[in-house]
Amino acid sequence: MFKTDRYTEFIQLGSIVDILYIGKELRKTIQLVPAAEAQPFHGKLNIACPLCQALLGKVTGDSVDFSTPTGTHRILIESVTTPSEEPIPA
Repeated sequence: MFKTDRYTEFIQLGSIVDILYIGKELRKTIQLVPAAEAQPFHGKLNIACPLCQALLGKVTGDSVDFSTPTGTHRILIESVTTPSEEPIPA
């Protein structure tokens, strides 16, 4: 199960993040994972990639600029969920 607090949940290793590419109206869901677990075509991105580095420590509602070899991009963080081993109380 997932435990979320959309107002104070900081993006960290393991976070699942819904993002919107501003100006392109493209939405994606990604998860920040260690390099050994990365599967970019399944939305699991290496925490060392430029996008993940720009997202670390941010929260829902933040906008972030990041650079790649193809140029600079701006995204809006629409939601953050961090998987937890703690069960959600019923």
